[in-house]
Amino acid sequence: MKSRFAILSLLALLFSCENKDFDYGYGEYREDLAVVLDENRFLTDDGITLTHSGGAIDKDYKAGDRVYLHYSLLNGETGSDWTVRVNGLSKIPLGTLKPAQPETLENLPADPITLESVWIGSRYLNMQFYLEYHSVTHEIGLLADSVSLQNGDSEIYAYFKHDKRDDPAGYPTRSIISFDLEKALGQPTSNKKLFVVINTDNYGRKTYELNY
Repeated sequence: MKSRFAILSLLALLFSCENKDFDYGYGEYREDLAVVLDENRFLTDDGITLTHSGGAIDKDYKAGDRVYLHYSLLNGETGSDWTVRVNGLSKIPLGTLKPAQPETLENLPADPITLESVWIGSRYLNMQFYLEYHSVTHEIGLLADSVSLQNGDSEIYAYFKHDKRDDPAGYPTRSIISFDLEKALGQPTSNKKLFVVINTDNYGRKTYELNY
């Protein structure tokens, strides 16, 4: 795969474990995160427009939604507009980077997650991780110091909020979430450094340096 501050139902996008060496009848296929342009077109973080051709697909999405796409190429990699067959898609929870006061950041709930990866694609911060979910909706968000954001600092520290809200012990749930950074940081230019602070089970409390 290439590359609102809110309470999100289940907080998660669930995936089955696929063996990519097995022939599922899709031929050569790809997986990408993308933004919905309209009912048949999707824009990947790499700036490729994917146009679905061949059969109806689930329409439980709208323009601007963030989705995880499983697709097959129909005409190869031609320029920045590809014709594809969408084999499946799932909506991804989409948040934004929110301003906060220092005292809020100091007392931010940071229950650990098991982090697989964190990266920036286009104007989005993306995270893939596991959390232990049972029955209570978790609360998550991404926050940064309001003064740094207002001043347009070239280095921004963002803090990942995860409050399990006393959810009982449950089962590991694989999740993907995206945060839109554009409103807080402007268009991506690679001139900004984003330092993302995440509390994890597998790496401890760690700061990840990313170019935006």
